[in-house]
Amino acid sequence: MAEQAAKYHLTITRPFGMAYIAEFGVYTYDVRTKQDIRSHGWDTGVWVDGDTGELRKVFLPYGEHTGNTISTILWGLHYGNIRDILAYRALVFVFGFLSVIFSVTGVYIWWKKRKAQRLAKSRTSELSPAEART
Repeated sequence: MAEQAAKYHLTITRPFGMAYIAEFGVYTYDVRTKQDIRSHGWDTGVWVDGDTGELRKVFLPYGEHTGNTISTILWGLHYGNIRDILAYRALVFVFGFLSVIFSVTGVYIWWKKRKAQRLAKSRTSELSPAEART
């Protein structure tokens, strides 16, 4: 991992985990770097062949594969987990709160209109046919 960090100019902050994936026959080694997009978890890692010790794959925080970069950014945006940027988390909170307020307000308006329609219907049914026409 140190070789790959030097090659791609990554600053490793701490190791995150290591595991063996039997179905692929690889060891995974994941680390946090200063270049990771998300504030929790990791975006950087390597796969090493379980038999030969050869480097099989490098996972970078961004830039290597467009699809991975987009997925990482979208994951972070969805969970409000972009490098602990407080302003972003506050914005996510505000939009979430507004969604709740609009939902409650919509139900309240619907309820009031429904009540008014029922009241108007009951008043017209109480009137005689001649009064209802005028």
